[in-house]
Amino acid sequence: MLLGLRPQNYPVGLEADFLTQYIVKNFASHTNAEVRLAFDLAVAGRLALDAREVSCYENFSVAYFARIMQAYIAWARETYQLLPDKRPVPRRTPEQEASWHLDIKLGWAFHCLKEINKFPCKLKLSTREA
Repeated sequence: MLLGLRPQNYPVGLEADFLTQYIVKNFASHTNAEVRLAFDLAVAGRLALDAREVSCYENFSVAYFARIMQAYIAWARETYQLLPDKRPVPRRTPEQEASWHLDIKLGWAFHCLKEINKFPCKLKLSTREA
């Protein structure tokens, strides 16, 4: 409906199988929502396509699908570049760095002590006087 393609002109049989195989082979990394968005943007005139390229002229072909998806991929790349950068990772001050290393060393020491205390051992206390 979005493209003006009538049900009697839908690809069927071998043509539908070939179209499906082509889409899976070349555009499997795109979700159904992305494909829908690509065609919505194309119809709205927001992709770098001429109006004649958007109309499928009752012929939903591999070339038509690929043309729309390639224009969408170019649009998505440009749009991604406009997204704000991720927040910078906060740097530790030298004091925080030293404290962090100390915490690691103390943590390791307590871990080792806990492991050592698991060893079975018997202590003999000598009550003899020399």
